[in-house]
Amino acid sequence: MEQLRIWYDKGVTQQELDDIKSNLQGVFKVGLSKSDALANTLLSLVQRGETPEYIEQFSKEIASVTLGQVNDAIKKYIDLDRLVIVKSGSLTEDGQPMKLLEQMPLSPPYMALKI
Repeated sequence: MEQLRIWYDKGVTQQELDDIKSNLQGVFKVGLSKSDALANTLLSLVQRGETPEYIEQFSKEIASVTLGQVNDAIKKYIDLDRLVIVKSGSLTEDGQPMKLLEQMPLSPPYMALKI
C-alpha cells in the first residue's frame, strides 16, 4: 500500500519503468527458449485473437510505453480511497497472522522433545 501511495503521489521513476520493461522483455524471451513454453505462448496468443507474429511485436510494445503513460494510468485507474486489502490464511480475531507453531511458547499441550 505504501508503494502505491508513493507512485500515486510522486509517480513511477524512469529507472523503475526501465527496470520493469527490461524484466518483462527478458522473462518473455526466456519463456520462448523451450519448446513447451513456446507452444503455450502461441496457443495463448491464438486464444486471445492474436497472430503468432505478435511474439515479435510484444517487446516493441513494452519498449514503447512511456513514463507519462504509466503515471497517467496510475492516476486514472488507482483510487487509494477505494482499495480493499484482502487477507487469507489463518488469522486471529483482529486480522493478524497467527503465529507459527515454532513461534508459540512451549506449554501444554505443546511439549518439546529432546532426543
